[in-house]
Amino acid sequence: MARGLSSPARQRLSDVLLGLTIAGGVVSTVLVLLQLIAGTDNGKGQPILKSLAPVSLNGILPNDNATDFLVHLRWFGTNFAWEYPTAPDGVPSSGFTPHSYTNVNVRRDFGVIAAAIDLPSESYDCPTPGPRVQTCSNVFFEACRSYMFSSPMSSQPSLPFIINCLTFVLAITVLFQEWAIKYKPYWMKCRCLILKKWCPCPNGTQEEIEALEEHAWDKVRLSYWALLMLWFKLSAVGGNALNRLFVMHVSYIDERLPEGLSVDPKIGPAYEVVSWGSLVFGFLSFVFILAKWFLSRRPKGWLEQQDLSNISIQEEGVQDQAVDSNSTAYKDTD
Repeated sequence: MARGLSSPARQRLSDVLLGLTIAGGVVSTVLVLLQLIAGTDNGKGQPILKSLAPVSLNGILPNDNATDFLVHLRWFGTNFAWEYPTAPDGVPSSGFTPHSYTNVNVRRDFGVIAAAIDLPSESYDCPTPGPRVQTCSNVFFEACRSYMFSSPMSSQPSLPFIINCLTFVLAITVLFQEWAIKYKPYWMKCRCLILKKWCPCPNGTQEEIEALEEHAWDKVRLSYWALLMLWFKLSAVGGNALNRLFVMHVSYIDERLPEGLSVDPKIGPAYEVVSWGSLVFGFLSFVFILAKWFLSRRPKGWLEQQDLSNISIQEEGVQDQAVDSNSTAYKDTD
């Protein structure tokens, strides 16, 4: 498969570029996986990798002086993990809200947490805003009745989680294809039922596919690594954008809170490092495989640079040998 390379040095450099491509893809895949498993229950009611929470905020229960909130919340894409460090005896100090993948209702999740820490139902189960409606005794849930926060046009923060799931599946597929190209190249045969002309995978018999040169496989690699890089970009850029919209959405609660009290919503710095890191390593993998593709091409004018006289002499020698063998084969033995 390396017939497109002109020297051992080019072959070694090509192998190094492929190794760097795969290494970058593995790192990006691991970073996406960390985002997916962050917030999973560790068996003790605590989230693992809680520093990777995309969004964190405070709320639910203010302290006696109404200067801060006692419950810390972390959003992990499909649910909240919450902590109540000063919980009295008999009251849970941490927990999770139910997972939601389609119909995210943050206001409902806040009520679930309030019920878990034994707040009176009248302090959080408040009617929607309207004339002559009694205010909530809990300033946080009173602020949650803000029109901008309770608007049905709320963001759907579970979308980044779904994007990460799809990105992870594609990354595993691309890494598996690298194994298949090396050990089972025939498995890479195009099997598309529609849009076959857009498929980057080769057609042909098993012998034809296994005889393909390096540059042909690099074209296949380039297509899939470019697609994967775009998904890493969607994961990082789209995830950060949607989570920032979520922060802006939650910030409307502050508009109706007493002065000096804030839910303090913010994007997690560790989450940003991991999400943008997956894009950086994914982009580097694409650059490396692009360089390998250029390296494995036959140089322009390579045919004119060959010693055609030697080729002609060799061909004549082959033809003479064929004639001699044929004359011997048909020699009259009588």
